Amino acid sequence: MINTQDDFDPKLRLAYDCVIKALRKHLESEIELWDEHLPKIVELSDKFKLVEEPELRKLALDFLRESEIDMCSCEILYRNNVYPHATYHFQQAVEKASKGYMWGFGFLGRDDRIRFHESPKLFLMILEKMDLFAWLESLPETRIGSLMLKAKRILTNPENPGIARWSYEEISEHLSSIDSSTNNIRVMVEEVFDCVSARLNIKSENIEKGKATLTRALLSAVVLCLLSIIMLPHEAYTRYPDRNVKPDEYTSELGVVKAIPKMMKYLQPEVEGLIVIISEQSK
Repeated sequence: MINTQDDFDPKLRLAYDCVIKALRKHLESEIELWDEHLPKIVELSDKFKLVEEPELRKLALDFLRESEIDMCSCEILYRNNVYPHATYHFQQAVEKASKGYMWGFGFLGRDDRIRFHESPKLFLMILEKMDLFAWLESLPETRIGSLMLKAKRILTNPENPGIARWSYEEISEHLSSIDSSTNNIRVMVEEVFDCVSARLNIKSENIEKGKATLTRALLSAVVLCLLSIIMLPHEAYTRYPDRNVKPDEYTSELGVVKAIPKMMKYLQPEVEGLIVIISEQSK
């Protein structure tokens, strides 16, 4: 169940038109920038909504908390040099966080179940259906759009040993695209919401909540999508000695093993942030 509603609610459309007129009046010197980004952010605010059904909200939180447990297991195993199992638990943490995200934002229904290799495909489908590739690439110093397109090619062969043997430097280069992308997304969303609030003299808890929800939705989508792609082959390779990459190859020199502490720094805040924002929805 992919929530990609095409048309805005009539009241939202009326509010959107009012916002556009107000911004044109107050920001004539910057109108080209706002023409480019404001419509997209308003559109995304309408489509990225936290799930309201209590059962699905609980399911999302359960998966996110299981992700935290897997991260703890990963850290313990990593400190004790049990690298295959540490890598497996990190892959599971990413996978469960991805499922928590999907249910938390209503992209999956009550009866939907996804296997480990489907999370990256679902993320890419969501980003594609919402036409986010081109918009992300239009932000300054952002390379995430082209990286996601590369990911689509990778997913045609999810057990490609080339992915599993990415070097630490290759993984770090991919992770660096997260930094520039997420920073630009955060700045753009905050500027638009703050501008609307200030220029129209609107001070509302709903505006702040909308800003926080959309920022978290976009940042987590980028981070979890990329991590799920990096970790894609390791669910099987870390456990089965009859695969292209064997468990005993998971040493401290393997790129993904070396990168786990670095990737953990990206995953932990996303999981914590999702738990907070989904929990607040129930209040």
